[in-house]
Amino acid sequence: MSRRTIAGIATVGAAIATAAVAAACASDRAGAADLTRARAERPPTVAVVDTGVDTRSSFDGMLDQQASRSVVPGESPADVDGHGTAMASVVHANAPTARIVAVKASGLDGTSDGRLAAAVDHAVDVDASVILIAMAGAEPLPATQDAIDRAGRAGVFVVVAAGNDGVDLGVHPSYPAANRWADPLAAG
Repeated sequence: MSRRTIAGIATVGAAIATAAVAAACASDRAGAADLTRARAERPPTVAVVDTGVDTRSSFDGMLDQQASRSVVPGESPADVDGHGTAMASVVHANAPTARIVAVKASGLDGTSDGRLAAAVDHAVDVDASVILIAMAGAEPLPATQDAIDRAGRAGVFVVVAAGNDGVDLGVHPSYPAANRWADPLAAG
C-alpha cells in the first residue's frame, strides 16, 4: 500500500482541490485506462463531498445542479456553513472547465459513515472523474472505505482530507485518510 501526501501548502482545501484537478487531468491508473481515455476527451467532473454548495455562487455555469444532491435526510444540497462552497471555489479556480457536482454529506447535525459512503456512491453514479472528500474525523469509517474502494475500481480518483491540525497521522489518525486502500492521496 502506498500513500502520497501533499504537505506545506497554505490550506488543506487548496492542496486537496489542486491535487484533485491535477489527478483528473493526468491520471492513467492501472485498470482504468479505457475510462481515463474516454474522460480525457472532456473536462473532468469533480464531486465535492462536503457541506453542500451555495448555488448562488458564481461557478460560470460549471455547477451541475441536476447531478448535485444531499444525502442528508431532509436537507437540500445548499451549503450549511460555507466550507463546501469554499472547496468548490478552489476546484473551479484551478480547473475552470471542470464540471462540479456538490454532494452534501454533512448537515446541521454533522455527518456519519453511512452518509459519506452514500455520497461517494452518488459521485460514482454521476460519472465523477475525481471525488474530493473535504472533511475528516477521528473515528474509523468502514462503509466509507468500502465506497472509496468501489470508486477506485470504477476508475475514479479519490482525494481525502487528512485534517487541518498538522498532527502526526500515525499518532492521531484522521479518517478517511487513515483508512487503508491501494492508492489514496491525502492532504494535510
